[in-house]
Parts: sequence; C-alpha cells; structure tokens
Amino acid sequence: PSNTGLSSLGILLAVLLFVRNSAAATLSIIQANLARRTPRVCNLTMAEKDTESGKPTRISHFRQVFDQAGITPEVENWPYDGSGTDEDPFVVGWIDHDPRNPMTYSPVKKWSLTMLVAFATLAVAFVSSAYSGGADQIIEQFGCSEEVYTLGITFFVLGFAVGPLMWAPMSELFGRQILFFGTYAALTAFNAGAAASQNVATLIVLRFFAGAFGSSPLTNSGGVIADMFPAKQRGLAMSLFAAAPFMGPVLGPIVGGFVGETIGWRWVEGLMAIFTGALWIAASLMVPETYAPVIQRKRAAALSRKTGKVYKSRGDVDQGPTTFAHVFKTSLSRPWILLFREPIVLLLSIYMAIIYGTLYMLFSAFPIVYQEERGWSPGIGGLAFLGVAVGMIFAVAYSIWDNKRYARTSDAHNGFAPPEARLPPVMLGGIAVPIGLFWFAWTNYPSIQFMASISAGVPFGFGMVLVFLGLMNYLIDAYTIFAASVLAANAVLRSIFGAVFPLFTTQMYENLGIHWASSIPAFLALACVPFPFLFYRFGSKIRVNCKYAQQADAFMRKLQSQMDKGDSEEESPSGSDNATDGEKTEEEKEHEREKMQEREEEEEEQEAIDYSYEHENEPGGGRFERIRTNQSRPQGAERRTSYEHNPYDLDRVNTRESFKGEQKYSQAVQGSGRASRASSRASKKKSNTAGIETHSVPTDCMPDRGLKAHRPPVANMRYIHSQEELTIPEGVKVHIKTRTVTVEGPRGKLVNNLGHLSVSFSHPAKDKIAIELHHGARKNVATLRTVRTIINNMIIGVTKGYKYKMRYVYAHFPINVNLDKQKDTGLWEVEIRNFLGEKLVRKVMMQPGVDVEATKNVKDQLEIKGNSLEAVSQSAADIQQICRVRNKDIRKFLDGIYVSERGNIVEEA
Repeated sequence: PSNTGLSSLGILLAVLLFVRNSAAATLSIIQANLARRTPRVCNLTMAEKDTESGKPTRISHFRQVFDQAGITPEVENWPYDGSGTDEDPFVVGWIDHDPRNPMTYSPVKKWSLTMLVAFATLAVAFVSSAYSGGADQIIEQFGCSEEVYTLGITFFVLGFAVGPLMWAPMSELFGRQILFFGTYAALTAFNAGAAASQNVATLIVLRFFAGAFGSSPLTNSGGVIADMFPAKQRGLAMSLFAAAPFMGPVLGPIVGGFVGETIGWRWVEGLMAIFTGALWIAASLMVPETYAPVIQRKRAAALSRKTGKVYKSRGDVDQGPTTFAHVFKTSLSRPWILLFREPIVLLLSIYMAIIYGTLYMLFSAFPIVYQEERGWSPGIGGLAFLGVAVGMIFAVAYSIWDNKRYARTSDAHNGFAPPEARLPPVMLGGIAVPIGLFWFAWTNYPSIQFMASISAGVPFGFGMVLVFLGLMNYLIDAYTIFAASVLAANAVLRSIFGAVFPLFTTQMYENLGIHWASSIPAFLALACVPFPFLFYRFGSKIRVNCKYAQQADAFMRKLQSQMDKGDSEEESPSGSDNATDGEKTEEEKEHEREKMQEREEEEEEQEAIDYSYEHENEPGGGRFERIRTNQSRPQGAERRTSYEHNPYDLDRVNTRESFKGEQKYSQAVQGSGRASRASSRASKKKSNTAGIETHSVPTDCMPDRGLKAHRPPVANMRYIHSQEELTIPEGVKVHIKTRTVTVEGPRGKLVNNLGHLSVSFSHPAKDKIAIELHHGARKNVATLRTVRTIINNMIIGVTKGYKYKMRYVYAHFPINVNLDKQKDTGLWEVEIRNFLGEKLVRKVMMQPGVDVEATKNVKDQLEIKGNSLEAVSQSAADIQQICRVRNKDIRKFLDGIYVSERGNIVEEA
C-alpha cells in the first residue's frame, strides 16, 4: 500500500458512509409518502386483521437496521401506561410479540448476528498478533531495536485497556449499532494508515489508536448477545463468542507470518485493513440496534413526534434523566472501586491476567524457540500456534457439553443457580494450563521432535478458554448488578498484563534460557490453581463478607422472591387471603394486634429519623420497588420462572445509583438532626421493655436487611429470641431441608424455597414445627409470622385447595372468554374477546398448577382452582389487571372481570 492507496481507501470509506446515510434517508421518505397516500382506514383495518389472526405486523430486516424505533400499527395503538402529559407521560416498553424486541428474533437471525459479532471480535484479536509476522522487516527497514518493535504489540493491547472505559458509557447513551459503526470504521482507517507509516513512531501511535477503537467489539459484542438470548440459552452463544478473542491471536501469527515473508510487512497491515473493512461493511448492513433502552427511547421520541403527546421510555421513567458527563465519570471510577475493594474481583482478575499475559508472551517466545533455535521461517513458525488453536476448539466443545450440567443445576434452583455452579470447568482448566506450560518448557529442546512441544499447546489452549469463560460467568453471576463494571476492571488489568509481558520476554529468555524462562508462567499458573477450588468450597461465605457481592446477592434474592411469590404488597396472599379461609383464632388475633402496634411504632420512628428512602436510589431498596410497581402485571408475570435479565443493563442502573447512594448517605449523616430525638425515644423504650436489647450498630457491621446497605446507624431494637409454632394436621407431611419447605397431602405436593429468609426450623414434637429467630429486629420477627402463614397456606392447599370465582361485568358489549390448554406446556391460556367492543384479543397465561373453567350453572363466571394460594391469586390478579382501562375510575367504570368470591375446593362439612 502507498499514500495513493491510503487516500483511495479513505475515499471509499467516505462513499460507503454517504451511501448508508442516503439509504436511511430514502427509506424514511418512502415510508412518509406511503403513509400519506394510503388511507388511514386501510391501515387500521390491516392492523385489526393481523391482530385478530394473532399475526403481528412484521418489519423487514433492513428496516430494522435503518429504523431503530420500529413503529407499527400495533405499537402506535398499544394501551401504554400513563395519560400522555408531562406529569404522566405514556410509558413505552415492549408490546406483545414486538417485532423490534431482539429477544423475539428468529433463531437463524440470532445465530447469524452472533457469528458476525464474534467474527468482528476475532478480527480485532487477529490484528493484535498478526503484526508479529513482519517483525524482521520492520526492524530492518526502520533500524529499531526488538524492544521498540515490540511496543507495536504493547500499545495495541494498551488500547484494549483504555477503550472500554470510553465505549461502555457511550453504548449506554447512543446504543451498540452507532458505536460499532463508528469505532470499526476508525479501526479500519488506522490499520490502513499503519500500512503507509514512514517511521516506527507513527506505526506505534497508529497501532495504539487501532487498539483503542478496536476494543469496542470486545466490550459491546457480549452485550449484543445478551440482548438477544435469555439467560438459559446464553451459554452456547457466549462460549462461541468467548473463543473469538483467543482464536484471533492464535491465527494472527500464522497468517501474518506467511504474508510478511512473501509480500512484505506493509501488506500485513493492509490485509488487516481489508479484513476489518469487509466486516465493517457487512456488520453495518446486517446488525440492527439491539440495546433495549435505546430502542425504546427512539420509539418514544418517534411516537411523541407523530401523535403530539408525551411518550417516555420505561428506562427513562425508572432511572430519570442522565448526562454523558455523569455516566462517563461513573464508568471511569467504578471499575477501580470494585477491583481494589472486592478480593474476589482482584484475585480472579489477577489469575485471568496471568494467563492472558502468558498468551501474548508466546508471541515473542515462539519465534525464539522455533525460528531462532530451530531455524524455521516466520510463516512456518506461526504454525506452532495450531496446537493452542486445537485446544481452544476442544474447550468450546466441552463448554457446549458442560452447559447441559449447568442447565440442570439452574432448573434445580428455579433459574437462580449459585455462582459457584460456574466453577467446575474452571477447576479442570486451571489444572490443564500449568500442565501445558510445563510440557512446553521441557520439551522445546531442538533435539526433541517439534510435535512434542507444539502438542503442549493443546492443554494450554483448552484450559485457557475454560478458565476465562468460567470465571467471566462466575463474576457476572456473583456481581450481577455490577457485571459490566467488574468485567471492565478485569479487562483493564488483563490488558495491562498482556501489554507488559512481551516487553521482558526477550531478555528473560536470553538470561534464563528457553526452559526456565518458559517455566516461570507455568509456576505462576500453578500458584493460581487453588483459586477456583477455594471459591467453589467457600465462595458463598466469602461473598457474604464482600460489600458489593453481598448487595448483588441480596438483589438476586429479592428478585427471586418477587418472581416466585408475585407482588405480595398488592395481592397480600399471606395475610388478607388467609383470613378468609376460616375464622381467626384468638392467637392469630393477638398476633395481628401486636403487629399493628409494632407497625405504628415503626412508622413513628421512621418519621422521626426521616431516612428518606425514596431518594436513596439503592440497588434493591426503594428504587427497585418503583421499577417493579411501574411495570404492568402481565409483563411481570412473564418473567417469574427464571432470571432473564441482561447483566450489562443491571450494571448500568444499579452501580451508578449505588455509588450515588453512598454520597447521599454521607450528606444524610451530616444533616441528620432528628437522629438524636430518635435515639432518646429508643432509650426510653429500652427501660420499659423486658427481654429486649438496645444498641447502636455501625453501618459496616449492620446485618443484611434486603438491599438497604446505606442505612444510617440508629438505635436498633432487637429481640433476644422469637419463636412461632405451627401444628401439622393428620395426613400431611412436612419436610424442611436447607430452608426448602416441602408439604405433601391428599391433594398433592407443594415446594417453596425460603432460603432468602434468615430463620431456622425445628420439630419440638412430631406434629409441630417451630420457626425460630435469634437477635432479630421487629421486621425480622414479623418475618416469623410470615413464614408461619406461608407454610399454613401450603398445608391448606394440599388438603383443601383454593378456589377463586370471577364474574364478568359489562354494560353494553358482552365479554367472551375462551379457555385453551397449551399442549407443549400444559398451562391454561385465557383469551378475552369483545372487551368494550375491541377486536384486540387479550390473552393471559395461568400460573403452573392452576386450572380454570367456566362455571356450569352460572353465566359469565370463571372458577380458578389450584393448590398454591400464590399461583391462584396471581392468576386472578393477572386476569383482572389485563382488563384494566387506563384513565377510568373503577368506582364509576365497572367493565372488567373481578374476583367475586374466595374459598376452598374442598368445602367444610
């Protein structure tokens, strides 16, 4: 390549950019003309036909690429929450069968995009190492030392450390598509510029910028995959993606070596520019925007322009407005905070950094061992990396097989497998890495057949991929709400190791010899072997003592509780519903009176202390409640079986707000004028309360109370010992193991996992269960009665069952209800037609274990039956909620389906 060639390439890039923008503008003009020419009635009729037939309006692939909003008749006419004003805007989220939702893409499209972003990531890693193919020619042409030449690799990998700190916050605001388009174009341009470099300084600087811009796919491609695949299906896709950053560096020396020795080092750089340029063009035409908050934000803006009303995306409503400066500042600080405050992040990042640095050290070590010692050419010397490549392929195949084991573990834990379930492959890979390195170190004698040392790359490549993939998944699961920040910290540290290791490789091999020099990384990897075994055995205990891991674990426990039990605040199944099952005993009435009294005292203290939780923005406290209650009930019900969130999005929300909460906590401590009055009130209660301890607890030593980790230190009332007892009736068996309660009776079996509640169980008698708590606050003591009620509801469920009756209420348009049992899942689906004369069919899926039927002798009535009170009440609530009409007073506008009677399937004699 020459300067003329470089100019031609720049012109080509400009033309392609112009063509892409022109195509987008032309498509918008055509759509506007079609909208003006086609009568509005026809559009609505087609939409109604599609809705009636259950087929949503489809959006072509190229429209998805150029039109991020994806406005269809269903999207425009969807009944969003809100009233369309500045005070109460329409909240835009995904609609049913939304064609713009990446989760609804076809499997072919999902895997095509996965392979494309994986190739884009592989190309960046390929560029990092293919540079070594022209080493001798660069040193000869520019007259530089080998150390200066090595800076071309060092600065490129240093770009991997700098780039993610910029691209992560930008993807949050601008999305993944625009960011990929711009950064990959810059990567192509800098590769082309490196091909025309006239001195080594220019070459090194251009390599640094190529690495910084090329790091964008390394950080955002995983987000693209997480946008399209739910958690259970993400394992295989992430396995293929995780192999790309390692397969690229292995292929680089092979291709670069042959190209460099045949047509020169400039064509090595030119080949990189051609490779990345081709992928840039393909991805620009193939990859649509997949980041849900950006799509919904664009859709809200388009709907506002089209209708003149106020629309806001759900993310903007939940999180509030944000600025690039704030996001950028937080993204620069939070990875370092997590890296140095969390021992799990630090130790595992060091482990991964050592292996990553060893891989880049081999780019300088293999030429010494095979080219200098054995006299191989650069192209033939690059073939020595084939052993590492074969090991990586084996690792990917093993990961696909091991994903079945993890799926079984996840199902056994209701979709919330512990993070330690990710570590068995890491333990295997951790042993394979030092085996491969020691094997290579002591079989690389020139007198030993070369296949012996090349074969050593197989266990090294096998173990490297397993360690990286397993530890990344472990860090994501252990720090779910801080996932992107933890991975950014990990990427920065390992990129520094990858940049530094090649700098001292030549001197180390000259001073120690090829055997002992190759043994040093093997000893380092051997020292790290106990890490996965240690975390597998004691990981849960270690995470309890780590501040941010504890917050993430509490967030997941609360999320699991919400998904398993539904909205306890709205439905209140353990309280009000249970009261209707029979007359309350004197003991229950006494408990209720005590609970009311304690609640009044607690509200009094809350008002005096004035914590203002509404403004603390903690990851799982008040802020999480607002996110949940803003969400419609049918949407909440769809996500109740397993954890399907994108960890990158959780980090965007929770890490930023958690760190803001720390700043607000320090301000609250300084301005807390009411705390002294609360303390004096607590001290008065201490003198009048028997059997209660009163003491102040520092913030860092406070026990876990959900996710409210930033609560100011206050006088904390604690009961020394509390106990609730429950009598087991005849014919019922209750088994409790690791806080998982199993109740068996005449009507079947119910299982409820109460692992998120800090209570203990015992059997004081054969027919009694005792629920105990030591040194608990009033809220914890109230948990005892909640647990007792839950188990009592399970006993009633397996003996009598639960039955809800729901009546249709309508004024003019008769409501038609069809019941259909799904063959694949066995769940009942309720279809509500002609509600208010609409042609829109409202569909609700019943909870597992719930049966529904139309009452035979009563017109316009449904009966919902089941053993689980939570499932029955949740199903009834979903039916009632889907018939809710926006902006209508329920006291005046009565159309809908409502619960008219609650009872048991087996009536009292």
